[in-house]
Amino acid sequence: MTFSCKVRTFWVCLIAVMAAGRIQAADWLVDSIPDPGAVRFDAAAGTLKLGNGLLERTFSLAGNLSTTQLINAATGMTMLAGPQPEAEVELDGNAYSVGGADSTNAFRYTGYAVDKPKAPYAWKPARHSEARPWPPAGVALVLHFAAGPGMPTAYQGVKVDVRYELYQGIPAYTKQVTVTNGGIRTLKVTRLTTERLAVPDAKRELLHFDSDYRFHLVNRRPGGPAAEPPFQWEQGAGYGTLRAFYTNGPLEGKAGKGGPDAELISGAGFTGFRAIVMLHDDKDEERRGLAIRRLFRVLAPQTTENPIFWHITGASPAQIKAAADQSVEAGFEMMILTFFTGFNILNTDPGYVSSMKEAFAYAHGKGIEVGGYWLVSSSADGGAANNVVNPLTGKVESPEYGQSACLASRYKEDVLDDKVKTFMATTGMDVIETDGPYHGDHCASTIHPHHKGLDDSRVSQHRILTDWYHEMVGKGIYINTPDSYMFNGAHKLPVGYSEESWSLPHWRQILAGRQFLFDGTFKRTPPMSWTFTPLEEYHGGGAEATVEPLSQNLKVYEWHLAQNFGSGVQSSWRGSRLFDGPETKALVRKWVDFFKRYRTLLNADIIHLKRPEPQPGNPDFTADLDYMMHVDPSGRRALLMVYNQTAQTREKTLSIPLYYSGIRGQVRVREQEGAAETRLCDSQGNVSVTVALASRSVTWFYLDQGTQTGIPGARLSGSRRGQVDRYDVDGRRARPGQGVHLPGK
Repeated sequence: MTFSCKVRTFWVCLIAVMAAGRIQAADWLVDSIPDPGAVRFDAAAGTLKLGNGLLERTFSLAGNLSTTQLINAATGMTMLAGPQPEAEVELDGNAYSVGGADSTNAFRYTGYAVDKPKAPYAWKPARHSEARPWPPAGVALVLHFAAGPGMPTAYQGVKVDVRYELYQGIPAYTKQVTVTNGGIRTLKVTRLTTERLAVPDAKRELLHFDSDYRFHLVNRRPGGPAAEPPFQWEQGAGYGTLRAFYTNGPLEGKAGKGGPDAELISGAGFTGFRAIVMLHDDKDEERRGLAIRRLFRVLAPQTTENPIFWHITGASPAQIKAAADQSVEAGFEMMILTFFTGFNILNTDPGYVSSMKEAFAYAHGKGIEVGGYWLVSSSADGGAANNVVNPLTGKVESPEYGQSACLASRYKEDVLDDKVKTFMATTGMDVIETDGPYHGDHCASTIHPHHKGLDDSRVSQHRILTDWYHEMVGKGIYINTPDSYMFNGAHKLPVGYSEESWSLPHWRQILAGRQFLFDGTFKRTPPMSWTFTPLEEYHGGGAEATVEPLSQNLKVYEWHLAQNFGSGVQSSWRGSRLFDGPETKALVRKWVDFFKRYRTLLNADIIHLKRPEPQPGNPDFTADLDYMMHVDPSGRRALLMVYNQTAQTREKTLSIPLYYSGIRGQVRVREQEGAAETRLCDSQGNVSVTVALASRSVTWFYLDQGTQTGIPGARLSGSRRGQVDRYDVDGRRARPGQGVHLPGK
């Protein structure tokens, strides 16, 4: 076998499972799963069940509501070591469980409602995106709780709703907690825990956790600087309890609690972040990566948009128009006026705004979308009155970045809501690159209008930015960003790289770039990722690191084009032109046309078969062929990209696993645009492909089903409701217009 050990390991495991008769007839990563999910009340058992054929969560109603089981239906494995409260709410510093064993001095379960998933922001399919349903298909369960009789009188009017959304065709749910103050006095939600799960240590790797409370300082790798994700484990005896709560980042134990510290007047409510939980059915890296990628496609469908764009380094009207002309001739679709070009989205001078409007209109007339760069907040200077106050020193300075604008200051009105929105609307911008979005700075100011102090500064700034993103994506604006705001409407983030890599000599840079593409697409889809190509010098390196002059570096340019378009990951082609003559233009068009011809397939997931590794002692070359494959199980087809960056001609027969392509039995194989040959997959679902490649050359193979052989489907139980159905604590349906029956009232 020539594919990677990790892929080989999965196939061995898969064959063993099939032999044992424990695999489902349908695999959700390959087949269409029609069950939209359902809620089932069992009065005799005293349970509620939320399930979709892939995941089932069981709630016991005995005493007070608790989750007793979380089951992966694909494996039959239960994930929990024991019950936990549904959530935890801290009011004015006093902590109370939501559900759990205590029904007196805790929030007590009062009933439930069945609903459909809701879209957290508006989005419509665009820019060759997948035609994903939005909001996602599925079912929602809302659990209602009220203050227990043992809680203080001041909190007797407080209610808590716990909302679950379970999505069709994926073993994943989101969970969100809303606290509503039905009392007569103002109170604070000082802390909020959205999810608690007691999980045996051996099963931790089979759960994936995420949230829409994402920004740089809470999403660094565990153990890295300031790592403080909203999901944390509390160690137990043989199991750990996962908590999903607002964390405080690098200041934990020094200052502040992390929030939300939300002040609620009578009748007001606070809704926390969405916790996202998915169950894995295997520890194989590729399979888990495919699951995470599917999660993004379902819950952040705008990330399936994948326009062909470049970063232009000239921002005068003449340069913008020339770039638009080149974009049309090269087949590109979008331009971003990059940093250090003179483009200034905060410039309110009428003459400047008018010139940008006229230049953008010219690009639009050519069918090209256009926009530009903006340094949002982190390391941006909003002025002394609007900048972050360091809670450890009391000075106007960022604890992380030297200086940063506080988004919860007047900066919100003056910059986000006034200057930027006005400039975008006036000039007709289609895309914005938001560098330095909210990274997680705390702010100790007590005079900024949109936060009261330190403890609510993180939540307030994060919500202001994400509300802004929601508005932009609802208007059809494309959002490029370096941070992971995908669950809040952003479209792309880096595939993963060190900027200094683009100062390396040409062939080392190309190899490093392909490694980034290979490694970075395990947990990111190609359309949601972007990489970089220094057409002009960037971070140094001189002529040995840049593609310009383009016509003198055609081989280098083609490799950048081939590996970026071949991976489906768009590159930020940073320069003032895309071609400098007919030969260069023909080269660019070759690969742009290739991408457009196979666009849907190149936007699909990558199966990582052989990583590019440098030749020992000569990092300009690889040690062997490297290859990756895009798979589209809905179309039963695949596209295999093969790269030879070795110093010699290589001929090799590769065994290619087609399981995730949906292809079974007979397969047609075509190298580039040549004639197709019909072959049979072997007993393990692999097909042999013979490759003959000269040194530093690239090829691809298109594979499809050929004669349709039928793939086993699945008909799973469940129903989909067209309205909110409400039930009381005993599972009785509430009459229309009468809400939920509360026992004793």
